[in-house]
Amino acid sequence: MARTFKEPTGTVLSNVLQTLLTFSTGLISGGAVLQALQFTNTGSTDRVVLVYFIPSGQVAAAQYLIGKITVPANDTVSLHGGPFYRGSGAFVQCSQDAGTDVTAFPTAFEETA
Repeated sequence: MARTFKEPTGTVLSNVLQTLLTFSTGLISGGAVLQALQFTNTGSTDRVVLVYFIPSGQVAAAQYLIGKITVPANDTVSLHGGPFYRGSGAFVQCSQDAGTDVTAFPTAFEETA
């Protein structure tokens, strides 16, 4: 079994869903692993962030919501409860309630046979 680290750059969020990363195809079952997710708010207002971990071929919906996090003004917080697992082609999307002052930084890897 091989692990490949996914090294996406930070993604600035908005009130529209942003894709943070997309996992490859050909992974073992549960081989798309979202290890951690950190959010940094550079604004002066607390923001609410929604986090979705979506299987391939699906869209953001309540059953794929893995976090609803308040990110305090001028602070950094992490998503708790991980790691999270999905199959090939899964992807992570996030949005914030308003503005563009939160940046998301995922840590993830893929597992292949």
